[in-house]
Amino acid sequence: MEAICPKFAQGDISDCLDKTIQSTGYDAPLPDDIVLSMFFVKNQYEFCKDIYNDSIFKDNLKNIPEPGKADSVWYSKISSTVSLLAIDTLCSFRELDFVQRKMLMVFKSTKWSYCPERMSSGQYILHGKYDDKLKKISLYKTACNAEKIYGASVKETALIHKFYFISAHEFGHSIDDHAGRFLNQSKEDQSINEVRANYYGFVITQALSRLVNKMIQNNSEAYLNSVELVKNCDRAYINNTIKKWAHVEKHFVKLLNETRVSLLSRTDKISNNSPWKVLGCIEKIKEK
Repeated sequence: MEAICPKFAQGDISDCLDKTIQSTGYDAPLPDDIVLSMFFVKNQYEFCKDIYNDSIFKDNLKNIPEPGKADSVWYSKISSTVSLLAIDTLCSFRELDFVQRKMLMVFKSTKWSYCPERMSSGQYILHGKYDDKLKKISLYKTACNAEKIYGASVKETALIHKFYFISAHEFGHSIDDHAGRFLNQSKEDQSINEVRANYYGFVITQALSRLVNKMIQNNSEAYLNSVELVKNCDRAYINNTIKKWAHVEKHFVKLLNETRVSLLSRTDKISNNSPWKVLGCIEKIKEK
């Protein structure tokens, strides 16, 4: 999973809070292409459509403007997509449903960047942030090591899921920004923003876990059906791997349901005494 979740990757140093530090390594793959493909590549979207049709998810998108002609031109120029399932085409602009049209508007103006440094201060560590003025998500290399984000535990999940949960949490702030939720906010609104961002994060990461599991299953079936390869294949190991990955989605369903309850009850009050007053994933470091 190193290629998906780089720990020592070289990103844009200008996106680091401390401009004096330097890193060496390889380019950090940003998650934007995969997340975009999850919503707009036909077979991938259909495979996870039931997840996106959650009533809370759709209701939170309703105030995002509908795309116009200029937006359809932008969409027609998308060329970089990632297929976790069999290679398929993008949905045509006319085929886009309510969720896809709203998400198009968010993707169109959201920028992504990666900082190859650990951002910590005192008892707190910053895994990612969203700048509502620049419409920009910045991810930090510690995103792979996140454990507990605003009450939601992701400690037992794989690196890929931690990385994409942090990414999707920040993308959730962009969704809220495009829906106009950052105007005239109260402290309660600011608190619930983080719970709602966790909700978006679990929706998108649940969909990703389903796609990854299906990809592993498809590749394993092809491997097991190969006469040349089956001699060197441990069937029990592969079948056990498939079962383990299948349980991942159930884990995110559980986390999603817990977050949904918090979101509907509006009872979670998030205290952020960290040095960063940003929209982002800020985690308190455990005392040793």
